[in-house]
Amino acid sequence: MAIYLKMMRKMMRKINNPWNEIQPPQDDVNARRVDHTHPLDLFWAKDSLGRYLFIYEFPEAVSIAKNNLPEIQGLQIEIFSTPNKPVKKRLILLLKETENWEIFLALCNDIIHSTRAVRDGSWATQIFIRRLKRWQDFLKKGRKEILSEDEIKGLIGELIFLRNYLTPSFGLEHAVRFWQGPEDLPQDFNVNDSAVEIKCQSGGSSPTIHISSADQLNSQLHELYLFVVTLGKTPPEAENAVNLPLLITELRA
Repeated sequence: MAIYLKMMRKMMRKINNPWNEIQPPQDDVNARRVDHTHPLDLFWAKDSLGRYLFIYEFPEAVSIAKNNLPEIQGLQIEIFSTPNKPVKKRLILLLKETENWEIFLALCNDIIHSTRAVRDGSWATQIFIRRLKRWQDFLKKGRKEILSEDEIKGLIGELIFLRNYLTPSFGLEHAVRFWQGPEDLPQDFNVNDSAVEIKCQSGGSSPTIHISSADQLNSQLHELYLFVVTLGKTPPEAENAVNLPLLITELRA
């Protein structure tokens, strides 16, 4: 992790600091819109102390529970209501130590990219919070560097669906583009106007699956399908056995 952060800092120094052009205000904040083509109201900003902020303004009707906000080392995350009319809310990310701006910029750019195609305000806030939680996990000390057995099974299930069902119908190039799992979106695949959620279960377990959140069953697309893969443990030499490295090698080839 330490080596990765040093490499990221070195790479990010070549990138312009978007906060350099913003002067600290007397009070409140000075802000500059991230991108006028982006569907969300996102801003680079500085407060009166010159600290770096990233601000998301959203309608008052959209609700974010404060107890659902992650705690990320080095950041202060708050929600405020604006005094202007119509009233809007601000989700503010404040960087506590300015020298860490390169990592903060990477986090902000990740959120900008992940929400670029989202139009619905409530959906956007869900993705925003979900990406913050992924960064929380990434920056947490002592993070393991290998997948758990459940994570391996889940990934195998997604790759089996990709290989056996999507690729024969659409070709691998399109099938990979349908895959939403790496983007951490609620459903694993978006296939044209249909969403597909993949679940894995063990052959020796009860015939039930676990839905981790309501988002997984709430799609913006017209149809939502649940695809269940049942896996059983087998010796490596067994005929037709699959494992994660073999699946990845096969798809890459």
